[in-house]
Amino acid sequence: MDILLNFKELCYFVSIIIGIEVSLVLFIFGIKKEKTNILLGFNIFFTTYSLFLASLISSGMLVNFPELYRTGNFTGLLIGPLLYIYIRNVVYQNSLSYKDLIHLIPFLVFLIDFWPIYFLSSSDKLGLILSEIDDPAKFTNFNQSRFFPSNFHGIFRTILLAFYWILSSRIVYKNRKHFLKTKNQFGSIWQKWITLYLFLWLFSFLPYFLIGIKGDPQLAFDLIHFSVALITIFAGVALLFFPKILYGLDEFEFIVNEQNEVDENLEKHVLSTEKIQELKKKIHKSLKEEKVFLIKGYSLADLAKDTEIPSYLLTIYINKYLNCSFSDLINKERVDESIRMIENGYLEQKTFEGIADLCGFNNRNSFINSFKKYKGMTPSQYKNQLNIA
Repeated sequence: MDILLNFKELCYFVSIIIGIEVSLVLFIFGIKKEKTNILLGFNIFFTTYSLFLASLISSGMLVNFPELYRTGNFTGLLIGPLLYIYIRNVVYQNSLSYKDLIHLIPFLVFLIDFWPIYFLSSSDKLGLILSEIDDPAKFTNFNQSRFFPSNFHGIFRTILLAFYWILSSRIVYKNRKHFLKTKNQFGSIWQKWITLYLFLWLFSFLPYFLIGIKGDPQLAFDLIHFSVALITIFAGVALLFFPKILYGLDEFEFIVNEQNEVDENLEKHVLSTEKIQELKKKIHKSLKEEKVFLIKGYSLADLAKDTEIPSYLLTIYINKYLNCSFSDLINKERVDESIRMIENGYLEQKTFEGIADLCGFNNRNSFINSFKKYKGMTPSQYKNQLNIA
């Protein structure tokens, strides 16, 4: 069957190639550096697979791949949850838990509903494809559902995607002030990128609500998948300019690698006594007097700017002369501040989560983990200890 390579098909082709390449990069570097990026990799990969099936349906080529019949909804039901969990984990520094399995329920319901379809022979599947392939809108009605009315799964998938888009947008909007206040260039870049990414994802389901339900379903089908193709192209091209997101670079590594190009013997660098006292005084002023660590997302670059000390000198001083990492230094100051608050009776008006927020921690879990690391007990245990004394 000849394929007319029009503009729409060209966009499908380009988006599929870019989607595969970007998702592979996110997988590879996610495993090595930033595991949260694996979620983004799956989000883009599943989106790419959905586009691949859409292009097969649109061009009529699905008849050559009958085994792929009714597999597109699997990825469609996972795209939204993956994007939401990725954003949640980046913003709140969470990790996956057993509770996240709840997001698989729609996927499992669809699997059970269409289970008999997947055991049909290739010829039977081909027959179903041929009866629907001329009308992509009819193709997405999921008329073979055993438990639900026609087009239920298409409508439900769209509503589900909109639901997760709202949850994801709420997290980004709720934390926008944090990203605007932070001087961390990577955090600021991520916030701008994810905001635009979410805005574009709006067009992955909006055409359906505006056109598809009571209007022209064929037009809605084309608009939705064409929009998703453009989203994938944008995501891939934009990520090339954001190494923090694509390659999982953290700021410390970025600064050290940048300095290593100038001085490969960074660890051998010895600071003079005068320089050590100068750095100590400036850092003491920022941490003890100005309490800059109370700012969420405060970074090494932020401290370098506030103290007017080059980042590489801060790295040398903190690692070699304080014998800790930057994050350890900041978190210890935050824990000390939380202890002062607890001892001064802040818990009468605030919860532990409220104190964690005031001290610059991103969430309650990071607060508790840091407290246990430096005090050998949880904040609750420390409070109980004070009450006993």
